[in-house]
Amino acid sequence: MGVHCIIVNVFYQNFQSFCTRGVQKVVDIIASRFHGIVREFDRNRGLGTIELDNGENVSVRYSAIIGEGVRILRSGDRVACDVEVTHKGSCAVRVERE
Repeated sequence: MGVHCIIVNVFYQNFQSFCTRGVQKVVDIIASRFHGIVREFDRNRGLGTIELDNGENVSVRYSAIIGEGVRILRSGDRVACDVEVTHKGSCAVRVERE
């Protein structure tokens, strides 16, 4: 086995371990529903921020809003959502107005 094969093999094992831990973390966080208030939402870009009741800020995308027709959020809207942790940070998913 050459040096390149050993390096690739070690990288692959570490990558598998990282992916397994990441999936477990997402499953743990999505298990409960969160509530919070929309701090900002740019309807042109389709991006915004939600401050959860526990004080954490999470980003929200247009595609995560549940509803029909034009789906926008306004500052001050009370929402319920699930949270996923990605390599870019915490993101709200399945967002619904309360």
